[in-house]
Amino acid sequence: MKKLLYACIAFALATTVTLSSCKKEEEEKKEEDKVETEKPTATEVCYKATGSMYVSNMPFTGFQCNAACTNYSDESNYWPNTFYTTIAYKNTNFTDRVMYFVFLGQEYPKSGTYKVADLTGMDGNNVKIASDEVIVYMVAAGTAGTKKSSNNTVTVTNTNGEIKVVSARIDLYDLNSGNASGIATKIDFTKTTTKN
Repeated sequence: MKKLLYACIAFALATTVTLSSCKKEEEEKKEEDKVETEKPTATEVCYKATGSMYVSNMPFTGFQCNAACTNYSDESNYWPNTFYTTIAYKNTNFTDRVMYFVFLGQEYPKSGTYKVADLTGMDGNNVKIASDEVIVYMVAAGTAGTKKSSNNTVTVTNTNGEIKVVSARIDLYDLNSGNASGIATKIDFTKTTTKN
């Protein structure tokens, strides 16, 4: 009888330990899944960043990135309930070493490939960005931005708020004339989640 009692106690303890272990693993998994990242705000916030790009026909030949500043803007005056999120990859040692990426929405872009869209104002009108599009532009020796007709793409990898943008080539066009004004190549920037 004692052996049966001890066996029951041992079984109960083993079951309790196993269930406790499973519960702990479930709680740890929930914590991992709960990783929350900051969302863009209406006020610009800057983060540490890495990467580089090259460009032709600009006052410089490229730059190393050391910061990425983000914010969203309300475009509801053009289209109801529309927001754009901008990520500006820059070298803070120079005022003109900045490349802007503008996405539809009030959150960071999801991982995927985005087609370039027309820079707002290129044709004298504001252009609504589709969910699979991005506007890319630089303000160096005049504003130069993308045209949809160039068929360039940008690949985004979003890992819990760490945003990597990569593109082999982006053709840039003068905002006023619409003429070709430069070619950006070997674009590879990563925004970290560490604030500057």
